[in-house]
Amino acid sequence: DSMRTSIRMFALALVAGAASAQQPPQAATARSGDTLRLTRRQAIATTLLASPQIEIAREQTLQVRAQRVEGISIPDPVFALAYDSLSGPLRLGQSTARPASVAFAIPFPDKFRLRNRIGVENIHTSEAQFTQLRQAIASQAARSYDSVLVTRLHRRNLSETRDLAADFLKKTQARFDAGTVARLDVI
Repeated sequence: DSMRTSIRMFALALVAGAASAQQPPQAATARSGDTLRLTRRQAIATTLLASPQIEIAREQTLQVRAQRVEGISIPDPVFALAYDSLSGPLRLGQSTARPASVAFAIPFPDKFRLRNRIGVENIHTSEAQFTQLRQAIASQAARSYDSVLVTRLHRRNLSETRDLAADFLKKTQARFDAGTVARLDVI
């Protein structure tokens, strides 16, 4: 029985410790505002660093660079040897002639120059797409940051308006109680 009580107390202590760790400290809640403050520039930089799309675009640019290197590399030489000992089509047996062929493939020399130009243009295109993606993400982050600022200013304006309306109502109620204002102004 004391063992069960000890286990229950231990479990209660674990749950209480986990629950208290999830609550914010009193000093953080006493301050008004956010615990994390970023400038617009910091928010954009953080977004650019954390974006997986940018990492994907960077890797694709590296792949295009590697494709260019593959395109201009000199291929391995192709050497083929064929030997035929058949006397004729679909006939087996002794043949009087033994045809043999040798082939050696040499790539067209201008092909390397053309592949290099294509590869360089592909790299320029990929880098331009990468830059465009970075600018689009930075622009979106800036718009989001500005939207948060506008929302906070709008909230502040609404709070000030509410406070002014409450103050006006309090003053009008006081004037009504003094008898200088009609009841319609208080309503």
